[in-house]
Amino acid sequence: MTNSLRRPVIATDSDTVAGALTALIGAGSWPRPPLVRQVGAGSLAAPPGEEAILAVPTTSALLTARAAHDRLYVVDETGDTAGSVRRLVDLVTNARRVTPSRAEYGMHAAYGAALRSAAWRGGVGAALTDDRGDVVALGTAEVPAYGGGQYWEGDPGDARDIRLAGDPATAVRLATVETLLDLLAAGGVSLPGPAATVAADLLAAFDKQQGSHGVGHGGAAAQTFESLGRVVHAEMAALLTAARNRLDIGGSTMYVTASSCRQCLRHLVCAGLRQIVYFGPRLDSAPPFHADSVDVRADAPGRLRLTPFTGVGPGAYQALFGAQMREFSVARI
Repeated sequence: MTNSLRRPVIATDSDTVAGALTALIGAGSWPRPPLVRQVGAGSLAAPPGEEAILAVPTTSALLTARAAHDRLYVVDETGDTAGSVRRLVDLVTNARRVTPSRAEYGMHAAYGAALRSAAWRGGVGAALTDDRGDVVALGTAEVPAYGGGQYWEGDPGDARDIRLAGDPATAVRLATVETLLDLLAAGGVSLPGPAATVAADLLAAFDKQQGSHGVGHGGAAAQTFESLGRVVHAEMAALLTAARNRLDIGGSTMYVTASSCRQCLRHLVCAGLRQIVYFGPRLDSAPPFHADSVDVRADAPGRLRLTPFTGVGPGAYQALFGAQMREFSVARI
């Protein structure tokens, strides 16, 4: 690959992906075949001295919301694995002109929306698309502003949490847990220390386990803590933008840079969406609290489908498709 990456290197922590790449490259005839490097399981680090695209399967634990910033290519190992890795090799070698898929375009739009978020728990973005793949509404995780929408950088009276130097949800949930501990102590339960200290320690441990400050993207039992904050979630912001613009979104697809929390998921079901494409590990089954209306299977009729994202991740989008544009367009200008 030219320009954006110094050399065509594909790194992977998956034996399956490494095998598919090695077989494909060995049987191919690329002028400069990419080098395949295996890295340690669960590692985002490229081999020393090399800039690499990291190829991971949809089951990889590396697929966190934070990994959306990294140069990832997500391989569909449950479908056409050979076709998926061939497309990656064609991209990094510029063997043929490759342009973004609907999913890659939609997720990149969602990622762009995520970048305008200064939420304390990390930015999430959402892009709502019609049945042709055109983006009709965007949303980010941010504080709402009077008149509709959310605050932008430079707005007069900017009252985002980042400007107020605090997250109300963090303070209120700490006070809530401390109150519960005080009630336990009043009932005769012996605490290992002062309620305030124990509450802080418990929440710190919980945050570390969930990986999302006690909120979690669909997996935290204490999801209600999030309702204590001021931030409107990205999915909800996209729905509200569509509503303000009087858009019919029935049957639409939403791309989200993380798995939707249960609060957002129930509203997405109610909005009549057809599919949610999320950046994250493949789910084994639908969330039990919406098993009647949500499914992870492609062949489940009458259900909102939860689909893991595959293809060029948003963090690799500009490098790969930008190099493609330079390679195949410069000669025509």
